[in-house]
Amino acid sequence: MFRRILLRLIHPLYRTWNLLRRPVTLGVKGAVFDAQGRVLLVKHSYTKGWHLPGGGVERNETLSQAVCREIKEELDLDVAGPLEPLAMYFAPHMGKSDHIALFRIEIFSGEVSPNHEIDEAAFFAPDDLPTDTTPATARRVAELHGAPITGERW
Repeated sequence: MFRRILLRLIHPLYRTWNLLRRPVTLGVKGAVFDAQGRVLLVKHSYTKGWHLPGGGVERNETLSQAVCREIKEELDLDVAGPLEPLAMYFAPHMGKSDHIALFRIEIFSGEVSPNHEIDEAAFFAPDDLPTDTTPATARRVAELHGAPITGERW
């Protein structure tokens, strides 16, 4: 509990520092689907709404390695198979120039076990997402199921 409160307090300061230190960032998101075609969404401890899991790409790391690492760190799932990004999105946030690579993931092993950054994680039918799913997340899930792509912005 203390760790989550601390994350909520420190996270805005970290984001501001990161904006000054790294005005251009590269991130990854994984659209993880189970055998029933449901998509895995997470609620972070430091921000509101349901999101696709993911995070930043570290130095000397490929996009594929980053999404596999993030899924493992956040949810303790092992992604299998070679991965290629489906799309690249521009996500201006807090004055930063953020670019996010989106991956579709259908082959994984393990049971969903969220880490300290994640308050909740669950699989949802793509046509029955929670009401507090972020708009960008809902657009990406719809696009992965045949909806017209709404643009290059996250």
